[in-house]
Amino acid sequence: MHLIRLLISGIHVLETGQVAVRMDEHRDELLSIKSGQRKWEEVNQWRMDLQRKFDQAFQTTTLPESPNYDVANNFLSDARLAALENKLP
Repeated sequence: MHLIRLLISGIHVLETGQVAVRMDEHRDELLSIKSGQRKWEEVNQWRMDLQRKFDQAFQTTTLPESPNYDVANNFLSDARLAALENKLP
């Protein structure tokens, strides 16, 4: 279930640049895997399909090769300072 969820999330990030936290659209399918209601063959086929989509999205993504570490570090520093000063929303 977690592998399927991560593949879905990874495809979304590669295609949109946005991290999808909620899996509402796939919730029932994921829970059916977790509870053992889906046959392995079916889950494995879905995994292979998602892997192909992930590989394709990886080849065509417009995301940079690496993150902008300065921007990320500044964001984290500002967030930590705001937390220390109780200025978080």
